[in-house]
Amino acid sequence: MGNSCSGRREVRLVLIGLDLAGKTSVLNKLKHGEAGSTTPTVGFNFETVVFKNIDFNIWDTGGQDKIRDLWKHYYEQVDGIMFVVDSADEGRIDEARVALHKALHDINLQNAFVCIVANKRDLEQRMSMDSIKSGLQLNSLPENRKWALLEVSALKGTGLDEVLMWTAKQKK
Repeated sequence: MGNSCSGRREVRLVLIGLDLAGKTSVLNKLKHGEAGSTTPTVGFNFETVVFKNIDFNIWDTGGQDKIRDLWKHYYEQVDGIMFVVDSADEGRIDEARVALHKALHDINLQNAFVCIVANKRDLEQRMSMDSIKSGLQLNSLPENRKWALLEVSALKGTGLDEVLMWTAKQKK
């Protein structure tokens, strides 16, 4: 589904992950060029990010435990998920795994691709990418599920172009 009048394509994404993982910082850096200071999101934010003639329509949801059941209301008609994980929060990797796998079992996401965004890669005390992959049990995802685990720093902006390029390739 694209915007044929302007020749632009559209990719619809839902941005999910645990609270304090950096979802809103990722979105702010993509949209405004700076992560800015954020407070925990209660409810949602919506932004359209334009990148290489593609409109990325992104729903950013709150990640607090009590709000996660509301994520399902944003799953209809999305092309993919950006799941943000805090690379420096090893103590919550199991909680992140449970949240990710619960989301991926939703019927509305059965054909959605998932880009796991390992945020805060600029911090010295971070998990290895193998630890994140293992902790989230990404090897247990079905073979037909398109997924990627990509390193980013919302604060510095590193890796975000790669996230957008990967998600754009999934929506052809």
